Amino acid sequence: MKKSMLLLCAIAFCMVRAQNEEADLYTLPDEPELTNAIEIDDVMMQVEDEEEMPEQEVSEEEDISGLEAELDRAFSQEMEKLAAEDLEGVDEDALPAEDDDIVTGFLKKDEPSKLDTAAPLLVSDELLFDIEKKTKDVKELVERAKKELQDRPLDVACNRFTHTKEFIKGDLYVFVYDINGTCLAHGEDAHLLWQNLYNLTDWVGTPIVQDIIKIAKAGGGWVTYGWYNATKVSYVQLVEKEGKPYVIGSGFFPHSKQEAVVNLVKGGVALFNKVKKDGKPADWAFSRLSYPSGAFVAGNLYLYALDFEGNIMA
Repeated sequence: MKKSMLLLCAIAFCMVRAQNEEADLYTLPDEPELTNAIEIDDVMMQVEDEEEMPEQEVSEEEDISGLEAELDRAFSQEMEKLAAEDLEGVDEDALPAEDDDIVTGFLKKDEPSKLDTAAPLLVSDELLFDIEKKTKDVKELVERAKKELQDRPLDVACNRFTHTKEFIKGDLYVFVYDINGTCLAHGEDAHLLWQNLYNLTDWVGTPIVQDIIKIAKAGGGWVTYGWYNATKVSYVQLVEKEGKPYVIGSGFFPHSKQEAVVNLVKGGVALFNKVKKDGKPADWAFSRLSYPSGAFVAGNLYLYALDFEGNIMA
């Protein structure tokens, strides 16, 4: 009986011990007790440092924002000070009303803009290009130069045309060619003297000097060609001197689309003549005329070509 009781007690003790061990597996260990006062102080200081770190970062950002605001205030004060110095001694009541617009940047509703008041000047007769007056000036200059060439020796007259200002009026000047295309006088560019320019062409292929000589031989008149990448019109006359013919003329830039069209058409004709002369197919010319960035496109002006059946070729 006693053995049985001892055995039961032993089994009960083992079961209780096993339960306690199993409970310990699911129980977190207790935090170690801090018995040392120094250790407690270190832990508290570490916790306080961790809590103060974000506040320090925020404090630095606030310092930067405060510095920027202070600089802005200082700049504004300096500008106000300079403005006050500029207006010092000025009677604001004596200022004209439009000065207020300069300060605010806005125009008053009842006042016309400066562009409106300037508009009549932009279309005044004095500022407009007077092509009739220009045409008259060119003819008068050519007639005066023609008389000069007839009355004086050839070399003296050509020297006066080239190296003096007696035959220069604004952008107008005199040029002289012999019948073979040699330049004998040029009031704009002395480097062209004694050069044979008979085969000189502009950017669309118009033969400049050949057309000048052709028109002069036909009784004189106006000729259109390209000069310095712009359309130019010149009035030319044939002058007989000592049994030899010379061509004398002067011209201007008309700033006219009409003359630009004339020069484009002349260039297209010259191109086809050259293609025919060189024995090349007509498609070669059509290709050049159709090139959108080529010489036969000037702003909103361009050439087109049709055959006799109405088909567009370029």
